[in-house]
Amino acid sequence: MSDSPVFKCLPVTVRDKVVSSHTSGSVTASGQGRNISVSNTVSTDVILDVVLEFPDGDLLPIKLVNESLHAPVGQKILMAFKSGEPIAYQVTPMGKVYPLGYAAEVSEYTFKDFGYLACFGSGTFLAGAMIFMDQSYYEDGRMKVFSATKIVSAVCLAGVGLATYITKGWLGYIGGTAAASIPIMISCLIHNSKENAGRKLMLQDAAKKFEELKASFSLEGAA
Repeated sequence: MSDSPVFKCLPVTVRDKVVSSHTSGSVTASGQGRNISVSNTVSTDVILDVVLEFPDGDLLPIKLVNESLHAPVGQKILMAFKSGEPIAYQVTPMGKVYPLGYAAEVSEYTFKDFGYLACFGSGTFLAGAMIFMDQSYYEDGRMKVFSATKIVSAVCLAGVGLATYITKGWLGYIGGTAAASIPIMISCLIHNSKENAGRKLMLQDAAKKFEELKASFSLEGAA
């Protein structure tokens, strides 16, 4: 087994693969006469249930949502795990290293998110929640804490409170919330950038760990 402070890499054998789908949401129609509008929120997730066997014989069932595992049942592969969840794998010695889970995700901050943050009421709730939200990113082989958003959110909430007190009305609160959303958004964008860059580094480091493991075993089909 090859370890790092953040993830572990080891050979596993694919023992079972089952594909299923899960549909959720609804379709609603509203209107009057010929003026009818339809809202469709139906979405379908493809779920891949996989059973992995470790070198010591232990079995681990994992669930991949809208992700693929390019290895047949019985195939021995290399896989990296972060907090017990798969983040990368390699099927053949010279093959591609595929990202999974955390390593495959992309952090984004949308205009809709900014709208919620700038709106009075929801903006106060979100800024308050960010004070207690832990953020981190991968760098130099470790997960590093990103505290800027907590600090910025706390300072901005204090500023909103001060603006409300000075104006003694809703104008200060509404204007303060809108103004506070800008530095919080910038902090979130910086964190997203660091987190996405860290995912790429994590995948590269997992590939290096896979290279170390190849000297001790062969990626061949297991019986």
